[in-house]
Formats: sequence, structure tokens, C-alpha cells
Amino acid sequence: MSCASASAQWYVVSGLRRAESRTPSASDGNVIRDGNGNQAATIDDEGQYDEQEQTANSPYVLDMPDVLHVGLVLPFQISTKANSNFLEMYSGALMAVRDFGNKGSKVEVSVLDESETGTPISSEFLKDNHLIIGPVNIEDIRTALEICPGDRFIVSPLDPKGADLTEDARLIQAPSYWTRQADEIVRWITSDTSWQDEIVLLRDTSGTDAEQAAYLVSRLVASGKKFRTVSNVQDFTPVQNGVSRFLISSNRDSFINTTVRSLGILATKYSNVTLYGTSKVRNSSGIDPEHLYNLGLHYTTSYFIDYESQSVRDFIYAYRALFKQEPGQFAFQGYDIMHYFLNVLSRYGVEWYKKLPEYSERGLQSDFNFENSDTVGNINTAIRRVLLGKDLSAVIQ
Repeated sequence: MSCASASAQWYVVSGLRRAESRTPSASDGNVIRDGNGNQAATIDDEGQYDEQEQTANSPYVLDMPDVLHVGLVLPFQISTKANSNFLEMYSGALMAVRDFGNKGSKVEVSVLDESETGTPISSEFLKDNHLIIGPVNIEDIRTALEICPGDRFIVSPLDPKGADLTEDARLIQAPSYWTRQADEIVRWITSDTSWQDEIVLLRDTSGTDAEQAAYLVSRLVASGKKFRTVSNVQDFTPVQNGVSRFLISSNRDSFINTTVRSLGILATKYSNVTLYGTSKVRNSSGIDPEHLYNLGLHYTTSYFIDYESQSVRDFIYAYRALFKQEPGQFAFQGYDIMHYFLNVLSRYGVEWYKKLPEYSERGLQSDFNFENSDTVGNINTAIRRVLLGKDLSAVIQ
């Protein structure tokens, strides 16, 4: 079966909700109601059926398909050397589809190879699927949006640049944007800081991260908490009766590594020193993890797998049994995205995108939370807080 134009089907017994269509009684006043008792449609004196307009505030979406059609667009590069990451992501997505099939839903997945040698995405492909996940590449996303029908939305599964298109395009950004990590780390450090503590912003003076550094400073200022700014911790003395809480505002590996090394040495002299940052601090190239654990790093991230979680363990066991290998991050990402958006589609019907703010979900690796927005598209705002301990633990807070 070629990944350029593939189809996966999971058919069991349909468990989807349908609008209750019945002959109205006199007390109904020519009203058809759904299974929750809400008005779904009316019939005029000549027997004409008129559905109620569906809005973002509608309690029930009438158009619920018998079969959920999903389009998955990934750069498999199947005709050359197959991309193992995206084959893994596809496998994780199929695990989510299988779970829905086992619960009684009917799901049909059509797959396109996004790579240059694959099948080009078409308006027919977009129209034929209620849910479209992918493309991955930002340029391919732009191309797909140009031909996207007015009643369809595209889910951007990986590229954070997709967030820039949601203002006026029919795009749902699944990974949260970097500003959300910054927002959350500022909320965390300010809520932890007592009147005896101090916040110390470690700012990179090279100017390479001017936008992000300025954003972080603006968030700290808006919080109303006092803080001071330093570029290094040489000859630094922490507060006496509280905790010196350091926040790194750079994405530059060399600055992060040098700063963390200096803080690690400082922490051997003082026990009242701790570190905050985004996932970039945790994942910085060449960093010594021992320093991060000794400093009790508090960091925010869009992706974190808690291997102590029973649901994570169950997924790993099932993935091993089905694919005879260990699942990586791409498998978890494929599962989480497919699981969340299938849940929304199966709950609210083909206009699922109107209901995103009403449904949140905690995934295996990522969480999903959308807010009401004046933009055409929407961006996931969910962020995980992770705390590293001196006992080498990593715990979601």
C-alpha cells in the first residue's frame, strides 16, 4: 500500500450521536429537538425542514457523520529513503484511530505523502475529509490554505511557524507558541516568589534574542513583581533569608551553558539558589544535566512524557505489541493529535472547529487547550510545568 495515497479503515459499530429526527407534537410547536432536548430544527406549515444556525455557543452540532473522514498529510519520502520519524508519527496516529474503532466509532483515514515525490494535496482531498492533519512544512501549509474550502480547517501538527498564519487563515496550530512558554514560566516564578525572595533575570547581552528577551521582560514588568537584571553571576551573593530565583531569557546555547555552569558552582556554596526557564534551557546542546538537577530547574514545555504514568505505559506496551519497536516522541505526537481532534470531531460534528474552546484534553506527551479568539484560526495554549529534583526526578507540576 503506497503512502502517497493510502486509506486506513476502522469499522466497528457506530457509537456516534445523531440528532433525534421525529414528528413534532402539538406541544413542540413544530420544533425538532436533539437528544439533549435542545432545539435543533423547525418545520414550517408546509413541512419544510429548517436547521438552526450553528454558532460557537450552540450546545449541540447537528451535522454528525456516520463515518469520520480524516486526511493525514506527512512527508514520508516513501519513494526515496522513507522518513522514519514521520512513519513513526503515522503509526502513533493509527493507534489513536484504532482506539476509536474499538469504542464503536467509524473512522476512515486517507494519507498523502507531502514530500516532493508524493501526491500533491488537492481541494478535493480537503473537501472529502472532515479533519485534515498536516501538512507539516510551513510552505506546504500555505499552499494547502490557498485551496482550502470555506467549511474546512487544517491542523498544523508540528511547525511552530504556523501560529503566524492563524490570524486570518483557517488553520489550527496544535503545538503551543513560544510566547505561551514564556507566559507560563513568568506565572510560575512570580507565584513562587515570597517577599523574602528575589527574582534575577539572566539576560544575554549579545542581542541575538532581542525579541524574546524583550517579551520576557515585558511579562515580568506586567506581573508587578520586582526583579533585577544581570548578565552573569560572577561574585553573586544570594539573598540571606529567602531564595534567589534565576530566570534565563536567552535561547543561545553558549550563553545557557556558561550561565548554568556558573550557577551550578554557585549552588555548591549556597542552597537557596534555583533556576527557571523554558524548554530551551533543558534541551540546550552540550549542557551538563547534573547542574540542572542540582539547581532544581523549573521549566515550561509543550512536550513532556511522564513514563511513570499508567496511560503512557499502556501506550508503550500496545505500540510494542503492534509494531515490534519502541515508540519515540513522534509516535506520541501522532497519537495525541489524532486522539484530541478525533474526540472533538466525534463530539461536535463537522463544525468541530467552533467548539475547540469547550473541550480540553491531557495527552500522553502534549496537552490541548484552546481559548475563544477573534482570529480566524486558533492556537493551542496548553503548556506543561516540569520540575527537576536533586534525586534526578522529573515531575509534572
